[in-house]
Amino acid sequence: MSKQVLVSTLLDANNRNAQVNNCRELLTHWQGSAWQFTGFHYGDPDPRLLNKPHLQLVKLWRWRFWMTHIFSYYLRRYDIVFYPGVFQHDFRGLRWQRRLHGSPFVITTIEGLIGDQSREQLYSKLAGHQVYCQPNPPTTLQAIEQRYAEADHIIAISPFLQRLASQRYGDKCSMLPLGINTDLFFSAPRPTKTRPLVVTAGNVGHHKHPELFVQLAKTFPACDFCWYGDGPLRSSLQAQAATVKLTNLRFPGSLSAAELGAAFRQADVFVLPSRSEGVPKVTQEAAACGLPQVIFGFYEAPSVLDGHNGYVVWDDQQFITRVGELLASATLRQQLGAAGAELARAWAWPLVAQQWQHALQQIVETAPSRKR
Repeated sequence: MSKQVLVSTLLDANNRNAQVNNCRELLTHWQGSAWQFTGFHYGDPDPRLLNKPHLQLVKLWRWRFWMTHIFSYYLRRYDIVFYPGVFQHDFRGLRWQRRLHGSPFVITTIEGLIGDQSREQLYSKLAGHQVYCQPNPPTTLQAIEQRYAEADHIIAISPFLQRLASQRYGDKCSMLPLGINTDLFFSAPRPTKTRPLVVTAGNVGHHKHPELFVQLAKTFPACDFCWYGDGPLRSSLQAQAATVKLTNLRFPGSLSAAELGAAFRQADVFVLPSRSEGVPKVTQEAAACGLPQVIFGFYEAPSVLDGHNGYVVWDDQQFITRVGELLASATLRQQLGAAGAELARAWAWPLVAQQWQHALQQIVETAPSRKR
């Protein structure tokens, strides 16, 4: 008999949340009918999920009633809850699921470090080096901690995150990698140009350390710098660049995935100035497009190997120095970029999703039996 699986994450096509994207990709590439999923969408669902025999898509009620609608599905019997949310309707729904039907097997993920200063100190001690967390309100932190405490299994998306999670939450943690869409992110011959182009992508906010990107543009006036993405600081940074006549710096806004892949193939170097990340998928996408990279080491991203497909640094000056080395040598850029494109062959979602499917089924099958 098929296992019934509830997925509380919204599967809307226009939702760009990283965890939502990962869940959509897994469901898109899931094979077979041993698990039957029920998932939700508020707006238009990802079209790739339509007519999937293993997935029931539920159109949510409008306005605030969508939370009640999700809660009503928690009242039905499920064997597994995958990607549970951190909202009150999720916690109440799980409590009622247990009361009515027994305990489902709850699987969640850890895809980054969220916390305050005390958590940063704890994680830094556990990691053996400085670690930075993405700040969130205390209520959000409490909800996330409750989700991890109630989970039967936690999947970390990097060896680093697994190491820290295991020390905090015990042996219920394992690791699985993330994939990328290699139909959109792939390498191609780069155009010859007189001014190298350095790019990054992501939310233009304080936590992404945009002042370092601005400093790069000031330090290397013979090169161009472009940040793809939107966010609360985009307008002010655009105004700042215009005020000081920093003509080699642009913030053009967000791009679709296809547009971003095309933009990466026109660029020469990728940088990620933020200090707090999980496994930034954008580094995988940049590698697939043949871009050498410079990132920080605080989050130990497995997508950039120091000296192989880019550089991993530990302070702003090292960051600037390494970017300068890449900008000074087209041969070095080509060598490291080609190595990154080769690494990315293993990150195609059809391959990675198979790993997830096999591992998830093994995790559930080998878990201690419980009364239902």
